[in-house]
Amino acid sequence: MMQILPNHRRARTAAILLAMSVGACGQPAARPAPAPPPAPPPAPVPPPVASVDPWRDVQVCVVDEQGVREIAARYNVTTGDTLVGGRPFAEVYPLTDAYAQNAEWFINNEMMEQPPYRYGKYGIPYHSLAYPLKRIGEYRGVMLFAEVRDSGGPYSGLFVAVRPDCAFQAYSSDLLYGSVRG
Repeated sequence: MMQILPNHRRARTAAILLAMSVGACGQPAARPAPAPPPAPPPAPVPPPVASVDPWRDVQVCVVDEQGVREIAARYNVTTGDTLVGGRPFAEVYPLTDAYAQNAEWFINNEMMEQPPYRYGKYGIPYHSLAYPLKRIGEYRGVMLFAEVRDSGGPYSGLFVAVRPDCAFQAYSSDLLYGSVRG
């Protein structure tokens, strides 16, 4: 059977229990901190990477005063740099006024007049040559080309050198002066 204690005895029992749970400073006893998680295993050491030469021997198309031709060069597959004779391509073949890229008439899409024709841009500049070109002169200081199969003039189509890396812009003819009817 359960015995009921008088109030003063209950209070004393509660005080003893409370004193047992309180530390020396009057604060509740601190619980021990949980153990830290174990350290992760060390990362595996990757196998050594074989040194791969990023430079490749290539043939590069160039256009200059000598015409259109391919030259030997070195191309870096990582950086995209091209060297000609150990020097950067742009240093060996600089973008001069002989190329249309910065010519005002080219930027403004002006027609080229070569009587009896005038020529307008046809498409966008391209790099690949589906047919050989020959240099036939200049237009406002820019190198001018025609298809090798076109002999003499007037030409049905012309090509201007846009940049030294064989970028050409095609121009299509339009008869400027029609025949006179009588």
